[in-house]
Amino acid sequence: MVSSMNYWDLARALRRHGCTSRTGMGDHEVWYCPCGQHMTVVTRAHVVSPGVVSAGEDSPRMPAEGVVEVTTYKAHARRWDHGWEIHLNGIGVTQVRTLDPASQQACDLIATMVGTEVDTDHIDLVIDLGGLEARAQDALELTQEAENLRQCAARGIREVTSKLRQAGLSVTDIAFVLGVSRGRVSQYLADSTGGSQRA
Repeated sequence: MVSSMNYWDLARALRRHGCTSRTGMGDHEVWYCPCGQHMTVVTRAHVVSPGVVSAGEDSPRMPAEGVVEVTTYKAHARRWDHGWEIHLNGIGVTQVRTLDPASQQACDLIATMVGTEVDTDHIDLVIDLGGLEARAQDALELTQEAENLRQCAARGIREVTSKLRQAGLSVTDIAFVLGVSRGRVSQYLADSTGGSQRA
């Protein structure tokens, strides 16, 4: 199994094998095989992830002209000891320490390998959490539903408070009916009318 490597150790190993490099987009470096037929991309990071090392050792890349341009790229984020590997099918592997720059890092890898600049709207980032991604998505949806219900309930309570006041109930009586404090009733009334109400 391939392990992570110190960037400088990997760069020295590539040079020993006659590889040459050029700067790519972002923190990527493009390395060329001495035969001129293969290339790979290495992320300039203190520790290079196993996926990036593996791409360099085991998966020779065709020159950029051989990659078909697409409008949306699927990027798979996979956790490793020092952050996340970003795998783009048919393009290569890069890495980030945290997820927030993952889509931009994928764009930089595409620009480096394919020669086409894309923005983050064209990156479909799939985060592999070993099955927890579905639970995270469910929790996010439930949180959004709860927020929608909270807003609906807040509108409803302001509306009924206003109607009770219009029906002639005092703030004290409305508080008793709704089971809330007089201050809360005053707040509901102020929110619904833009003014303050007294008992």
